Amino acid sequence: MNTAKVLTALYVTLIAQFLCAAPLPANGTPLGAVTNEEQTLEIKPVGLAHVALWTTDIENYVAFYRDFLGFPEKQRGNKVSGAPNVYYLRDGTPESLAKEKQGSLFMVKLKIGDDGQSIELFPARAPIIDGKSMYHFAVGFEDQEPVRRALLAINAKAPAEPATKGFFTYDKNKTCTEILKSNPRDPMKTNSSPKSSVSGRLLFVEISGENPADMKTFYVDTLNFREAAPAAVRLDVGPYGDYVILNSTKVQTPRVGYEVQSLEEARVFLEKSPWRTNYKKPIEIVTTDGKRHIVLEDPEGVRVELWECPLK
Repeated sequence: MNTAKVLTALYVTLIAQFLCAAPLPANGTPLGAVTNEEQTLEIKPVGLAHVALWTTDIENYVAFYRDFLGFPEKQRGNKVSGAPNVYYLRDGTPESLAKEKQGSLFMVKLKIGDDGQSIELFPARAPIIDGKSMYHFAVGFEDQEPVRRALLAINAKAPAEPATKGFFTYDKNKTCTEILKSNPRDPMKTNSSPKSSVSGRLLFVEISGENPADMKTFYVDTLNFREAAPAAVRLDVGPYGDYVILNSTKVQTPRVGYEVQSLEEARVFLEKSPWRTNYKKPIEIVTTDGKRHIVLEDPEGVRVELWECPLK
């Protein structure tokens, strides 16, 4: 091969490498690449979607939330042998009753307000030990796909392919979080104190773990929750004021908070409930750190807290 051919081949190789290489900006990241910051900005939490709880007495548990707190029953899910889970409206029609008789009940969903939030109650597969009655909590996102990719990037549980429905993931303390797709809320639909129930909004859930630093890293860096303040144990979820409380103790009994406009009206609502005779404890307005709230206890020991908004 003569010198001219060698130089020509070298020139073609250099041109090809130049055209294929992505130009690097000052920070060394190829143009068009998705940085960690850009990936985080794509993850947009909407807010808390539901809380799911285990119970050893499903009908008594349903009665507490439906008949005492006033949350209407929306759906029941039955497991049908050899078929997918069946959901249906609890409307008393022959079709609904027929489906109920086909298989064992595995879930009851109760509606919170008019903005898509709910409580899901599940018959426990085994006795509940040490107050571990929270199954999971669900968070709605404008788009699940950036969340799925971010979870896979840290080797957390997530579907290998783009999800067409909700999916579950876990933090390092094995707290289960369901990832859902949710539309932005309509503030006009959010009613903290509807007439038919004690509250119209799920405000917060508390989760426990031995290493809150790992928990905070997972929820802030991966799911894009926001610290309410530096070194805070409260993480804001979305733009509507929902939040998660991180508890570093080993106490497993969950706390779940609901928003009300008036604690006095909420107490009157509960005292007038026909189910009040089944609740043997006093209903009192208490003050913690200068903020008033009502603390109830459901049949599995979960702390049900009612908070005024804005917090007073």
